[in-house]
Amino acid sequence: MLASGDEAQRSKIIDGIKKGCEKLNVPMVGGHLHPDAAPDSPSLSVAILGHAKKLLRSHLAGPGDDLIFAADLSGQVGCSSVTSWDANSGKTTEELLFRLETLPIIAEREWACACKDVSNAGLLGTLSIMMENSGQGALIHLDAIPCPAPLKLSQWLVSFQSFGFVLSARPEFSTRIIDLFNKRGIDAAVVGKVLDGHTVTVASGPESLKLFDFEKEKITGITCPAKSRCPNQNEN
Repeated sequence: MLASGDEAQRSKIIDGIKKGCEKLNVPMVGGHLHPDAAPDSPSLSVAILGHAKKLLRSHLAGPGDDLIFAADLSGQVGCSSVTSWDANSGKTTEELLFRLETLPIIAEREWACACKDVSNAGLLGTLSIMMENSGQGALIHLDAIPCPAPLKLSQWLVSFQSFGFVLSARPEFSTRIIDLFNKRGIDAAVVGKVLDGHTVTVASGPESLKLFDFEKEKITGITCPAKSRCPNQNEN
């Protein structure tokens, strides 16, 4: 549903939707327009239907899991309205779909326990939300995080990413996950560890800092029952 009272604004948004659908081979089957909305506050809501053989959920991380960060570093600084990284522009449909197929493969092979895309919360915020939802703590090593050359790490940590994911996996599956990402042109590395606790800590060299203590504060306020943990992983 698109709400905008400015015709030129509506046309620009619709053109962007059209280009995105064509580039990712995703059909848009319908829509609704509110042309009487204030032009200074346009809004867009989208519902997506699809089919997946296996799901990667964001609340199944468990103590001892490796934390893996995967991102496409072959991009450019995104729009100026937010700190962002655009790894989509300039790539072909084939390149984008080849990259996107990585996550379904990981899901179907049951290599990862949990996964979450890096968006508005940035990398550290996304990892912390995953830990809060899973009822766990974590230690994150800042020095291990892959970062594109144009950005400082401080900028990268808060960037909205067009292709960035955090995953938790048992250590014996980490190399497989990283190798699969690498084969598809995606940088990936183990950047931390899931801990039995409620505190998310970041470390750089000998220094460390507590980022969140979920016994005292909340991000989403959503924590799943302890019995909800990583499903059995196979050896495929």
